[in-house]
Amino acid sequence: MLVPSAENTWRFVVDEGVEPAPDCLERLQAARALAPDAVLDAARVVLPDGSLDPASEPMPRILDKQEAVDAASLRLLAVRATRPGAVLVRGGTRADLFATSALLAGGRGLLAPEAVAVRRSPKARESLRERLRLLRQPHWTREERLLQLFGVLRRG
Repeated sequence: MLVPSAENTWRFVVDEGVEPAPDCLERLQAARALAPDAVLDAARVVLPDGSLDPASEPMPRILDKQEAVDAASLRLLAVRATRPGAVLVRGGTRADLFATSALLAGGRGLLAPEAVAVRRSPKARESLRERLRLLRQPHWTREERLLQLFGVLRRG
């Protein structure tokens, strides 16, 4: 889904089939206030039974230890890319895995666990072909590619 906007405009992008909790946007804005340099704040997306939605699982930024520690100190998770769900994003972009991985190659992304949205309609994760196509994008470092390739091979 496209989010046309000026570079400094924030948009709340919600995937089809996802219903943000009444305080979701407020909690994402609170996370943005804690880390004003972030270009993306994502909500935790769960299924109706409360379990995490695998189709909305983010890719954590684990190779930058200091960023991970800094985010954790704010009770947030540093992310390298997000899948569609409920995302507060700055600038004109799509809020999918391909667009957010490009955006977050040069920017800070965070997941706010207290911001919750519920996926009401089931959605499949991206295909193996899509995951491999993602790894060919130029904005991934060698180490990130290896880490993501391990995930692709592990999950199939």
